Formats: sequence, structure tokens, C-alpha cells
Amino acid sequence: MKLNFYEEYDKRHIYRLIELPEQIIGELREEEEEYKKTKELQHYSLTLRGKDRLVLCNKNTTWNVKQRSQSNTLHLVETRDDGLASICITQPILECTLSESPQLDTSDLPCYDGDSIMGDPRIAKHDLDSLRNRSSMSGVQFDQVWAQIGGVEVDGVACVLADSLIKETIDDILTSLASQKQQLNLVSASDVVSDTSPAVVTAVLKMFATTPIEPYNLDLAHIISWIGKNALGEPVQIEQFMIMWKNSIPMIFDEDMVSLDLIKGSYALCETMIHKLSESDLPRDPKERFARLFQIKDKWELDEITPFIEPIKMNKSTKTENFVLKYAKKRRIGGKVMVCRE
Repeated sequence: MKLNFYEEYDKRHIYRLIELPEQIIGELREEEEEYKKTKELQHYSLTLRGKDRLVLCNKNTTWNVKQRSQSNTLHLVETRDDGLASICITQPILECTLSESPQLDTSDLPCYDGDSIMGDPRIAKHDLDSLRNRSSMSGVQFDQVWAQIGGVEVDGVACVLADSLIKETIDDILTSLASQKQQLNLVSASDVVSDTSPAVVTAVLKMFATTPIEPYNLDLAHIISWIGKNALGEPVQIEQFMIMWKNSIPMIFDEDMVSLDLIKGSYALCETMIHKLSESDLPRDPKERFARLFQIKDKWELDEITPFIEPIKMNKSTKTENFVLKYAKKRRIGGKVMVCRE
């Protein structure tokens, strides 16, 4: 049998082999079986994308793509009418691992405050479709994240909403529903009386909805939590903050819902005072982060400090208490597990 080396590809490029996840292989086989039955091609779509890191996406799932080095040469052979077609691959193989919670970088996105679009004029602006295509996640996941962060397209520009505009719109939503004696589980944008645009009202409804389309089912605990986080700022008496938080909610509700547990990971308690503390503002290096946390106060309850150290654990399976012991001491004081300086 004659052996012909396969050369029907553009040699100006370097080709890499991707080892597909079992989920994709299974879906491709299902598509193949469906095609055999219906003779209709479904056009299963896979996309490689990413700015700082490479990801592989289908319609609703994202996989991180990483290089797996190897010393072997891979020889792929295919039977053809005129013999065998083959290609030798010496480049490292690319493998895929499931991306559990892909993130959308909003640092370059302009902010819309209801009157104008604010942002760095040196940074290019994008419409929503362009931003979706540039993101490192599947289309379905992008839409979910976009709703969660309060994203909106204004005059063809993808923006995030200013906190002041979100709070104003929340007030309009809750006031409108209260005046109409309407429940939170069947809400449409048309139910809301507001001076803000329908697009903004819809964006805020999606932020706090448990359903992706109208009518929206609003999560009151999520709304109360957001209002509490937004109310945090400079140090203030805890009792005074709790009163201010409750007074910021423009509807009748069960006051027992207002609990510091709802905003855990957004504040620090220092004796009788509470102030805003954002995890994203802390150093990424674990040693530096613990040092910064202990500058704020010498002792932390384990439950209180956990939200600030979970994001920097390299191995997510490591128990929090074990991770803490690398950089601090753990003591039991008054029945509570406390994290202290080494």
C-alpha cells in the first residue's frame, strides 16, 4: 500500500491538537445520530476565544484550554481512496478543563449614570454583540453574567449601571409594586413607574430576578443584600448602620430579613463599628492579604474572615482552617474560632 503524507493544509500556520472534553464528544455523537434520523444538519458550534487566556465554548459551557507538554510525536492516519493520509504532530497537545464560574472583566467598561456614559476616552467602546463575542465565556453564560452585573446597552455602547442609578431604579420598582399591591413574583418592566429608561428598568429587574425572562420573579433577599452593601462606607456604629439600611428599603418587609449575614464579605467589624471592606481591594498575595487584614484588626472570627481568603486559595479543595494555619494562628475564644496573628 502506498503511503501519502497529508499536505492539504496551509503550512504558514502551526496546527495544534485539542483533546475534546467527553461532554462535547457526547454531544457531537448525539448530533450525528440525529442527522442520521432527520438528515438535517444542526450546525453544532465550537468557538475558541479569549483575550488573556484561551477558552473553548459551545452554546452554554466554557472550558479553559491549557497546553500539555509531551515528548512523543503523534502520528494521525486516515484511510483514503488513494492510500493513507497522515500528519505528524510534534507540538504540545491542548487539553480542556471545565470553567466552573467564568468571569467577565468589566474594568474597561464605561458606566452609565442615567444622563451620560462615563469612561476613559482612550479605551475603545463596544456594542453588546461585540462584547459578547470578545468575552471568554459561552453566549448563554455571558447573558447570565451580564444580567447579574447590571449590564445595559445605551446608544450602541455596552455599559454597566452606576450604583446610584441602580438604587434609584430599585426604589422605583419597589414603590411601584407596593402602590399596586403587587407581589414580587410576576413583575414586568411595564409595571414600573420610573423616570429612567425601559432598558435600565429591565436591566435592574434582571439583576435581581431568579427567572431570565418576563415576568420576572424578584429575589427580595438579594435586593436587601445589595442595598446593604451599597449603604456601607466609612466606619459607623453598627446599630446606626442597621437603622440606615432598613430605612433605605422603600417597602413594608419583614425586618428580620435585614441581617449582617446577607452582606458577609463586604464589611469589617471593629468593636462596635462597621465599615466597608471589599475583597477586590485587598492584595492578591496571601501573605500580604493576611497582613492587611490584621492591620484592620488583630482577631477575626473564622466565618467573618473566610470570604476574604477563599478567593486566594490556589487549591479550592483545601479546607479553610488548614489554609489559615499557613499564615496565621487559630484559637478558640469564648466558644468561637478566631484567626489571629502568628
